[in-house]
Amino acid sequence: MTAALSEIRDDIKRIKVEVDLKNETCNTHVVKCNKEIDDLEKELKQILEDSMEGFRQEVCKIIDENKDSYSFISFFCEDKSFWVDKEERQINEFVEKSFTGYLYLFSRNFDDKISEVKRQIKEAQYKHTFKHVCMNENKVVLKCITEDLRDVCVPRDEVVGSDELTTQSAGSGCQKTQKTRKELIEALIQAKQELDKAETTRTELCDEVKQVKHDLDNLEKARQNVEDELKRTKEDLARVEREMEVAQTKILHIKGYYEWTQPAGTVSAKTSKDVVLLADIPTIKMSFTFQDGIQTHVHPSPGKPYKGGKFTGRLVFEGEALLVCRMMKAAFRRGRMFTVSKNGKVILDGVSLFNYKEWSSIFRAPLSHYTQKVKAELMAKGITEEDIDPTEELEETFIVDGLSMIEVVLNS
Repeated sequence: MTAALSEIRDDIKRIKVEVDLKNETCNTHVVKCNKEIDDLEKELKQILEDSMEGFRQEVCKIIDENKDSYSFISFFCEDKSFWVDKEERQINEFVEKSFTGYLYLFSRNFDDKISEVKRQIKEAQYKHTFKHVCMNENKVVLKCITEDLRDVCVPRDEVVGSDELTTQSAGSGCQKTQKTRKELIEALIQAKQELDKAETTRTELCDEVKQVKHDLDNLEKARQNVEDELKRTKEDLARVEREMEVAQTKILHIKGYYEWTQPAGTVSAKTSKDVVLLADIPTIKMSFTFQDGIQTHVHPSPGKPYKGGKFTGRLVFEGEALLVCRMMKAAFRRGRMFTVSKNGKVILDGVSLFNYKEWSSIFRAPLSHYTQKVKAELMAKGITEEDIDPTEELEETFIVDGLSMIEVVLNS
């Protein structure tokens, strides 16, 4: 029990010593705090004085500007008043002395002078204005300053902690650097401006996207139009090429018709049956008939008459002979089978005609030989199988005239 009482006595002495130390520390802090308050007071007074001094300087500047304006306007008014008196004296002098001519000359530029003076008066009145000086208190700012000054100095209490005897400063954990009201307002204004700028940018981007989409649509339409036009152009070019080929063919035909020597004549192709070796053989009888006429510039004796005639040939109604028949009609149409000789008669021009009476009564070999011979002769004149329509009728009768064929080619 004595030991316990001694321990309590030691604790009381220790606490008393700590209290004495804290009291001395508190007194020291009070002196320091009062000094800081005095320094803050001086700083705030200095800020206020600087602000007031700036306002006073602004007032003095406005007063100086007003004085300058007043001086300029006063000088201007005196100058123009002197000008008005001078002009008036001049007019009165001309009137009194009856200087009509001088008065007339003076009046010619008088209106321009008056207009110029009026313009100078308005310019002087609007350029050299007077500014009013007044003291308007910003009550909102004063209220904010008053409220903020209450929080400039905050007392800090030291609180005894737990059994570990630790001391903590109340609110020390939340003491952080805070922005001033002006900084917050500026930050808010900056954020609002950035937000407006972002909205404007978004709107511009949307408009730009719409414009790009519109341009893409227009480009797609233009591309489609170009493709359609290109397609039409290709079709037109192909048509022109075909027309040129046809025209070239026509020109060649026309050139051939102008130069051909075959006179106007009629051809008749008919099928029949002839008796050969006591057997009926189907044949094709071709008859070429020419009337008498007058020779042209391509004949041996232009202007003189020529004697016509009839030429007959036969082909067997089978195989390649049918092709040769159509080739002979094509050659006749092109004027390549007959011509006018030097003695003035129509004759064959390099193409053979074969009559069944010349066929062999024992073998038909000469018939196939004749077919190949005529085919070769026609091919030598430019009549080929490619020029023949296999569906063309064998039996037909038509007239061929060089001038008529030219008209047909031109019309076609």
